[in-house]
Amino acid sequence: MLSVLVPTIRPQNLPRLYESIEKSYSGEWELILCGPYYPPKEIQEKKNVIFIQSWRSPAAAQQTALLFATGKLLTWGADDGIFLPKMLDEAITYYSSKKDINTILSCMYKEGGGENMQSTNYYKITSAPAMRALYIKPESIVINVGILSTTLVKVLGGWDSQLESASIAHQDFAVRAANFGCNIELFPFQIFECSHLKEELGDHGPVHRSHIKNEKVFREIYSKPESVYRFKIDLYNCFHTDSVWKERFNG
Repeated sequence: MLSVLVPTIRPQNLPRLYESIEKSYSGEWELILCGPYYPPKEIQEKKNVIFIQSWRSPAAAQQTALLFATGKLLTWGADDGIFLPKMLDEAITYYSSKKDINTILSCMYKEGGGENMQSTNYYKITSAPAMRALYIKPESIVINVGILSTTLVKVLGGWDSQLESASIAHQDFAVRAANFGCNIELFPFQIFECSHLKEELGDHGPVHRSHIKNEKVFREIYSKPESVYRFKIDLYNCFHTDSVWKERFNG
């Protein structure tokens, strides 16, 4: 079974996301939603949907959802996006051919226009100046959308919720997985697309501000020589964060 994790603040988008998974994957799957607002009734009534109410940050919400995952394989998405038709099938078939629990597929995706996201260079962590730090391997690959073993993610402790912004937590997970010796491979086809709001537009302001703040934390972590041994963290780290994310919900 495939577990699909989605931190969510936009319940109105969830029917479209659910339908896209149906069209993208032909196997058994579960959708685990974590956020403050209840999904529409039509989604709540689905037997393969779990909803956990949480007012924590996006990274903490995704980490909380991970704790409920029962699938052998794992992926995640965003509530402003969709999985492309048949592409989860394609990616999982490719992943399964590797027959190695330590393999991780980093999958191409698109935000808004995002044409540069179809370039393999985009998926190198160090291609973004803000993500460069002394003790990050230059070949490290971003895992903003991935296919991997649920067991492996839990062994590594999942995502570090102190980083708040899911995208920064994804980068951190990628570096830790590389430090652990995982084989991170780029799947050279797009499987997911979502919108892209710049800076303070719409409801994006809290994410934008936390992203900037946590870029600095990320660089500080990986500027220290001991960070080369950073791979496993506390699986329950989401519960060490504020129960209400003040950046969005004002405490």
